[in-house]
Amino acid sequence: MTVLTAYERKTNQVLNTVVCRGRITKNAIETGLGKWLDKQQCTLCTDSHKSFEGFAMDNGIEIKRIFVRRKEYVINKIYHTQHVNNIHGNLKRWMFRFNGVATKYLQKYMNYFNFIRGMGEGIHLVDKAIQEVLRKENVYMQRNQINHQKCIT
Repeated sequence: MTVLTAYERKTNQVLNTVVCRGRITKNAIETGLGKWLDKQQCTLCTDSHKSFEGFAMDNGIEIKRIFVRRKEYVINKIYHTQHVNNIHGNLKRWMFRFNGVATKYLQKYMNYFNFIRGMGEGIHLVDKAIQEVLRKENVYMQRNQINHQKCIT
């Protein structure tokens, strides 16, 4: 499965979402970033994969491509992918503790990781935690599912 990770500098928001199987396509990028990205006011900084260039061209987005094979890591002393690479590393280390995750549950684990990362050191702030969970579009449980949940006390 391909997980798309996006980082927004101004708000420190992270998006980790499962977009497709195999190599990423521009349609998968549109599915993953479409609603989340402000296409008029952003600069997309990516690796050298061609799908990102196609996505940017289709949506009129300024793009800065980093070519690591050419030993190019930073453009204009501001554009780089180190934040996303750091998030990938943290995500891999965090996922390792689960000893493998079923594909159908992978997005739920991404949501869990994003939630914990977003809370940071202030996880004891219950109000903030509840507001964050309620704000998420894809984090919900239908009433009939709640009745069938097993609980060990």
